[in-house]
Amino acid sequence: LSLRFIGATLLHTLASGVLGYWLARGYFHVQSGGHYVKHVLIPGLFLATLIHTAFNVFINFSRNLEDVVFVIATIALLMVGIIAVLVDFKKLQKTIFVLRDKS
Repeated sequence: LSLRFIGATLLHTLASGVLGYWLARGYFHVQSGGHYVKHVLIPGLFLATLIHTAFNVFINFSRNLEDVVFVIATIALLMVGIIAVLVDFKKLQKTIFVLRDKS
């Protein structure tokens, strides 16, 4: 129960971060003439949904914390996702600074 409670909070933060990254990335993509829905919304929603689905599958298999493999997989999914979002936002931040310096 506690894994689901804490994990769900982290999961929704992670899914929001993933979608937010793609929306922020799309802002700069549109400025360079790209198509918003095709290149931003669909991949962002797909990835956020994929992470949420994987979490739900892992959490359902790890009921009562009895199956350690799924508990570890759930925690690993969240940790890898959080690290990936942080790294991606750092890359995006560098892109923003480069674009701002060119203006």
